[in-house]
Amino acid sequence: REEFHSMETPYFTNKIIISNIVLPDFTIEATGNCINKPVLFSARQTDGSTISNATWNFGDSSMGSDNNTTHIFESTGTKRVTLIGNSTNGCLNLTSNNIIIFAPPQASFNSPSGLICTNGESLCVNTTPDSFQGFLSYQWLVNNLQVSTSRDLKYSFTQPGANEVRMIASIPVCSDESRQTLNDVQPGPAGDFAIGSQCENQITTF
Repeated sequence: REEFHSMETPYFTNKIIISNIVLPDFTIEATGNCINKPVLFSARQTDGSTISNATWNFGDSSMGSDNNTTHIFESTGTKRVTLIGNSTNGCLNLTSNNIIIFAPPQASFNSPSGLICTNGESLCVNTTPDSFQGFLSYQWLVNNLQVSTSRDLKYSFTQPGANEVRMIASIPVCSDESRQTLNDVQPGPAGDFAIGSQCENQITTF
């Protein structure tokens, strides 16, 4: 209700109602952080309740709607993503999160140097540039079988002749791979021995 008071200096008064309803807390979850690839955004209240009338500002002059939405970023760098919406109690709130958008990884590795033999450990050194702040992961495959997820590959080849080594470098929704064929893996010696007498106080031969 608005009232006008006539005095030497006129002024207006207006009544507002303050609700004791708690302002909701929103959370933003993002899946993917690669340039030119769809990034999935999910919005919800921290208590798990549904948000209505969700509006997104992706920090690159683009907008979106719905609790679950996707967006493609066309440039790298840190983007400030803002979510505005209504909670189940009718209150309006907003929250913002930063998301870092990267260029795709460029997978590369050096094959083992020197003679490569079966039954002996060989080292493939990963030379993939890593500026992905912990998002980069690896898969190593030898002859299409996954053998490691470490940055470098230490491996004992079991098959002489040609062996294909493949390394996949990935960040969420984006990956690159490098592969090399090692054509001359040599058969290594197969160690074995036999034991003679195993009786106490007798000479044992090997």
